[in-house]
Amino acid sequence: MVPMDWVFAILWIVVGALFFWGGEQLVRRLRGDQDRASAPAAENAAHVFRIKSLEDEVALIPGLRAKIAELEARPPTIVEKPVVKMIERPFDNTATMTRLQSLEKDAARIPDLKARIAELQSQPPKIVERMVDNPEHVARIQSLEAEVAIIPDLKAKIAELEARAPETVERIVERPIDNPEHLARIRRLEEEADVIPGLRARIDELERRPPEIIERPVERIVERLVDNPVHVAKIRALEKEAGLVPGLRRRIFDLQRRAAEDRDRRLRDLERRFDDIERALRRRDGASQEPANDAQSPDAGVAGTTIDVAAAKAEGFPIEGPNDLLIIAGLDSAAADALHRAGAGDFATIAAMTPAEILQVMRAGGATADLWTVESWPEQADLAAQNHWRALKALQGSLTAD
Repeated sequence: MVPMDWVFAILWIVVGALFFWGGEQLVRRLRGDQDRASAPAAENAAHVFRIKSLEDEVALIPGLRAKIAELEARPPTIVEKPVVKMIERPFDNTATMTRLQSLEKDAARIPDLKARIAELQSQPPKIVERMVDNPEHVARIQSLEAEVAIIPDLKAKIAELEARAPETVERIVERPIDNPEHLARIRRLEEEADVIPGLRARIDELERRPPEIIERPVERIVERLVDNPVHVAKIRALEKEAGLVPGLRRRIFDLQRRAAEDRDRRLRDLERRFDDIERALRRRDGASQEPANDAQSPDAGVAGTTIDVAAAKAEGFPIEGPNDLLIIAGLDSAAADALHRAGAGDFATIAAMTPAEILQVMRAGGATADLWTVESWPEQADLAAQNHWRALKALQGSLTAD
């Protein structure tokens, strides 16, 4: 058993220390308030320094808590010693008496401290012009002071655990074993906690997503302008594409001009080639047949020319009659029917028409085509009307190559 004198001495020591510590903290608080009231411009820097010092002290808390956890988790020290019958005998402990004398001296300072407190409280507040305390700094100081206040308790807990006396047991060895229910609970909670990052990412994604605008009819009609982001983006894309139209039109015009020049050049080359061929044929057949050949030249006109179906088939054209327009490249059955119904069912008539006139006739007959396709039809029809099948074959080959 512990002597009662020791118990009372320890209690007096604790009470005196707490009283002395409380008085010192109160004086320090009053003195700090007075210093803050009289410091006009340096208070903000003091806050910053105070925050830095408190943060340094707060940084010690994890280490202290880890030390407490380590000491609490440490198994008790087993000391086997014989049990001895103890006889309680009061005696004056020198260390205790010295501590009592020190506490009595400290207690004697209490009246002076109270008088100092009363003097400070009775002083009128000083009105000075100073900068307004930064509320963020004040809130940070209060938060750090609340955390720093835990440090003495943590240190006391560490000291208590470190000073824990060895326990005397009767050969009983306790081995700590983790509770399987706790381990299962920890694993289950860890699996649930793994979902948290995905949920937070989903929340951030939903928060960043622009609100959806749903227009619903109501009884009261209110006219208002709503900028639909989808419509605005579509308008910008269309405006950007519309800005390309002038350049595309110029490009189309240039391509049409170049195509017309290339077509004229190819026709001139073909005409020169066929003139050379015809002259060679005349020289071969003799001078007696030259007038007859000249009478059938293209200059005599195409009105009285008869379509040579056999010659066309010999050149590989799948022609079925003198008015089979399907041998023209790009001309389908719907276009041929529309042209026949409009009275343009022979090659000579098509050769005399312009591409615009052909398109107009086709649209009136319910057929469709574009200008690029129809542009070469008059030339092909003209060559077919004059029975220039090789030239037509070469022209269609060049169109396919382009």
